Amino acid sequence: MTKPTITRTYGQIHFEDLDPKRFEDLIRQLIYDFKDWQSIEATGRGGADDGFDIRAYERNYAEREPVDDTEEMADAHPMNGNLWMIQCKREQDLGPIRVRKIIQENITAGQTPPYGYILAVSANVSKKTHDAFREELQKLGVMEFYLWGKAALEDMLFLPKNDRILFTFFGLSLVTKRRSRATEIRTVVTVKNKLLSILGNSKTTHHPILVRDIKDDDYPYEDAYPDFETYPRWKTYTAVEQHPIGLIFEEFEYYAYIDTIKKEYDFTGFVNLQEQPTDDDEEYQQRYKKKELVLDFFHSLPNARHSYYLSYALIGYKDIILVDAKGDNWNERPHIFVDFIKGLPFSRSRQVIKLRNEDIDLEGYKRISVFPKDFTKQGKRHFHEDKIVALDDDTFFRFSNFRDMTLYATDDRHTDLSPKDIFQIEGILEGIKQKAKVSLSCAYQMTVSDYFTENDKDFELKEKIKLQVGKVPGGKAILHIYELKPVYDYELDQDIE
Repeated sequence: MTKPTITRTYGQIHFEDLDPKRFEDLIRQLIYDFKDWQSIEATGRGGADDGFDIRAYERNYAEREPVDDTEEMADAHPMNGNLWMIQCKREQDLGPIRVRKIIQENITAGQTPPYGYILAVSANVSKKTHDAFREELQKLGVMEFYLWGKAALEDMLFLPKNDRILFTFFGLSLVTKRRSRATEIRTVVTVKNKLLSILGNSKTTHHPILVRDIKDDDYPYEDAYPDFETYPRWKTYTAVEQHPIGLIFEEFEYYAYIDTIKKEYDFTGFVNLQEQPTDDDEEYQQRYKKKELVLDFFHSLPNARHSYYLSYALIGYKDIILVDAKGDNWNERPHIFVDFIKGLPFSRSRQVIKLRNEDIDLEGYKRISVFPKDFTKQGKRHFHEDKIVALDDDTFFRFSNFRDMTLYATDDRHTDLSPKDIFQIEGILEGIKQKAKVSLSCAYQMTVSDYFTENDKDFELKEKIKLQVGKVPGGKAILHIYELKPVYDYELDQDIE
């Protein structure tokens, strides 16, 4: 199952949702441990702030030793320190012109500038704006200066030490999320390890598991739910793969038809080959009869197009609430508990056609109508007692061992036969001439090149055709194909005209 690449990210913080005073409060909280402050004053809260939204004094640890013995050290007041001006602007956009104007409005040329200056804005800040900010403050003689745009403020808020501030102003707590995530991971690892102890360490597996709905209170009594057949509250599925994110099950498997040349396919849901065995004799007989009806039609299709429609479905480890390794005396297989949605426990699924043990993705294929909606028993079969087809020894040996039962012709020598007709083949086996009864299951024709394309995994195909028709025809020649199956004597008393 293909999954898009996901990058870890958090949603944007909407600074614009804060009113101007709360934005000032946010910045004041963020600067508390930015420096070793002597004091921080929320001057913007009182109005008439002389350009200061926040005024702060940084402790001054400069040496206060006299230069020589004759010089006296001036008394320094303990509350004095380096003055910082902090401006807070909820700007939607901040360019070089605007940033210069903000600085000029708050720091007048010719007057003593503050030691440090911080401009915090809710907008994103470009390089040109940073350059203008730096140039203007250096010109005014400010010693330290910082421009905090939206990205810088988000980075600060995502630091673990500021999680309290993030929660206070925006109702978010990454620490709480991380703790919750850690608990989730521990649960997933526990579930995965328990399943590994049951299924083994192999990637592939074939293990039936009873999947149960966590909401159910009436297991194992199906009669408690009138809609149980449509929306089962528990069902056995076969786990086929242990994926890094969960268990992959075969949800269903149907008989299917696929034409890889025309890019067409079809399937029938009349019989689900993934149904679990049943001890109910009546149900067993019903399943058997349904399967026989489907197979009767399925065998009338070309062998190269016999396939199976499969659905691979995932139950994530994170969705498994509980694992019962031992089950119970009604269902001794392992049980897992999941929250079902409309009778299904799966979080996602993928459908493919399995053709000769190869999974084919159906993208680009068109579904056509091949299988009937209702399956009925085919009519009487005709036994052509006088029809005997002589085969070379190698071909007859293959037929007698059921390795391959296909007749080839480049003329109309077998066109008198219809599907289901019975006739005889003849050949020498172990030095003795022998005969065997066969039934024509499927007859069709196609170009030699298309036939080779459709049967590209049969590396003996050229030799088999050559033995029967003398040589391999050219690619555009029409080849008649007759696919057979054996008929036993007891069958001659059944459905024979």
